[in-house]
Amino acid sequence: MERVLLDRLYVLGLRINHSVNYPEFYTLVVDEEYENIVTADGSVLFVSEVSKINLIFDFLDAERKAKYALPIEMEETIDLAGALFRLENEEEDENAIVLECLNTTFDLLKAINVEISENMRKSLYALADHLTFSTDLAEYFDHSEVDRGEIIDGLMWCFGKILSRTKILK
Repeated sequence: MERVLLDRLYVLGLRINHSVNYPEFYTLVVDEEYENIVTADGSVLFVSEVSKINLIFDFLDAERKAKYALPIEMEETIDLAGALFRLENEEEDENAIVLECLNTTFDLLKAINVEISENMRKSLYALADHLTFSTDLAEYFDHSEVDRGEIIDGLMWCFGKILSRTKILK
């Protein structure tokens, strides 16, 4: 299947805290041939308010600044808190919260050039592959050598790496 090129710039929200129902951080993604998270000096750039997304926009090269308008609304949210809760407690991945979290985690790790262990990579990618075609988490864990705790630990490790290489712009 050929990838459809969307050729756009959009705001990605990130919800980390389970006690809030909205993203706490925002970044920009350039979706050309591949989705590229905007980085600087090996760090993912985030802001705490969508209204400050221009601070990240300023890190784009001149060609992209001329090509894209500054997005002013969040288009997509990655719900780490929701994905962790669902992995621990639920049987289905309705609305693809876990799948979107996994895929964006892979994009974030790629953006900051972080490699994960072969075992962790296989476990996380196998779950993402399964969830691409089925929302049934219970079925996956019933037939997998990996348990829920290992996936949760892997996702937490990945986000530890991501957050350690994050700059919050103010």
